[in-house]
Amino acid sequence: MKDNITLHNVNLKGHYTNGNKEDKQTSTLTINPFSASLNKSIISGDISMHNLENPSFDGKIKVDFSLDELQKFIKVDTIETINGQVKLNAEFSGDGKDVETGTYDNISTSGDLSIINTNVKLKKNSLAFSNINGDFKLNNNDLTVTNFTGNAGSSDFALKGVLRNLVGFILKDKENITVETSFNSKNINLDELLSNKDKTSESNSKYKLRFSDHINVNLNSNIQHLVFRKFDATNIQGIIKLKDKKLYADSVMVSTMNGKINTSGMVDASDSTKILVTCFTNMDSINITKLFYEFENFGSTSITDKNIKGIATVKIQFASELSPELTINQKKLYSGIDLKIENGELNNVEALKSLSKFISLNDLENIHFATLKNKIEIKNQEVSFPKMEINSNAINMVVAGKHKFNNEINYLVELSLSELLSKKAKKNKKENEDFGVVEDDGLGRTHIYLSMTGTVDKPIIKYDSRGAIQNIKQDIKVEKKELKSILKKEFGMFKKDTTLNNINKKNKETKFDIKWEEADKKEEKKELKLPKKEESDDF
Repeated sequence: MKDNITLHNVNLKGHYTNGNKEDKQTSTLTINPFSASLNKSIISGDISMHNLENPSFDGKIKVDFSLDELQKFIKVDTIETINGQVKLNAEFSGDGKDVETGTYDNISTSGDLSIINTNVKLKKNSLAFSNINGDFKLNNNDLTVTNFTGNAGSSDFALKGVLRNLVGFILKDKENITVETSFNSKNINLDELLSNKDKTSESNSKYKLRFSDHINVNLNSNIQHLVFRKFDATNIQGIIKLKDKKLYADSVMVSTMNGKINTSGMVDASDSTKILVTCFTNMDSINITKLFYEFENFGSTSITDKNIKGIATVKIQFASELSPELTINQKKLYSGIDLKIENGELNNVEALKSLSKFISLNDLENIHFATLKNKIEIKNQEVSFPKMEINSNAINMVVAGKHKFNNEINYLVELSLSELLSKKAKKNKKENEDFGVVEDDGLGRTHIYLSMTGTVDKPIIKYDSRGAIQNIKQDIKVEKKELKSILKKEFGMFKKDTTLNNINKKNKETKFDIKWEEADKKEEKKELKLPKKEESDDF
């Protein structure tokens, strides 16, 4: 069905000549002036065209248009509904198309553009754009944004700055546009902005992240509130850049989880099949319960936001490969974490409950500790941590080991025998008979060693008389300058960079000792060789 559209009050005055050669190349068409109305919309101006075979042109235009009426006239197929007002008062000129490229390479514009109370709904997109207002100035190919505000769903924005080469970007293929603006917002909801919801299934949000080859962005951002899935942040400030399909964050400050975060990073979407995310982050005075909750427990089911409390100071270097739908490839995830937790609690952790043979179960259900420090490495779908002292209300111990993403564990635990016996005597537990004594042996410094293997749900605990924990060492450097080396080692990047040292992929044997700290005996050492771990290729 065709719309019955009528132009009213059409007026024009013109002149045409085919020139001295009487052909298109010497022809000239001048319309001065012209005007028309479409209900409440008005357009007027003048235009001159020379060489009608490949026209060059110059002119003026003045527009005061209702956008819903304009949509009926122009019929932009991607727009479902639109309303609002646009005003334009501009001058323009341009040479003919380039013979080789077929594009207009020399166009000049000047004038003013205003968008007033505009609302737009695009087809196949659940997101509605509303309350859009803006004042702009045209200067050759550039558009200066004096003020541009609006809403995208529940998100709002306010922009000021320059869009460089906007006219070339619109009129030509493969032309770049550079956006240099300040960006302010009271609220950003990334769930809405990144979702592509099927109208028949609004509950299923699908994300698809793509960056244009031809859009470059430099944003000085100030966001009062941002949410994405469970993550909730306020007072976000920093520089955001987009170039060559790579998004950079330059020292972005964030208030979140009762603390502050300072992060720098990159989202590289230059490969259409995958996204590489790298970042270096400092977290200060973060509520660790909220940290686990808002980051969806880092994919873990053994220790979650239900099990852990405390105030964390964390330094993180992170690299991971994601699908365009933002699904993490766990085989290509690396993180180095320098962790400090103060006033911490571990509550109802199943792996710790398995130690109830040695410690009262009531003590293990709720463990309090003043300070816990460690450096943790995550790679090859495995969390590794070196020796960590835990001084708690339940018992003081040293723990080291590895925890795979499938919840397989390999922990080594050092316990003070005298402390164990004292606690067992106080609790009067039946299991005291395992040691054959119920009081301090008089030496006071003897330690026992345990290994915990199997899974979190079904741990296997054994005495380890060889004390393998003694010589565990792990040199994890959580520094920004180390991230490039990590990307080379763990992701196979920068292989041609000769400034980085070659990485030795051969695994060395690790030796562990048993240590008896008795007053009357010299230290005895026995050697335990762990089997070599199979080498894996670079990513």
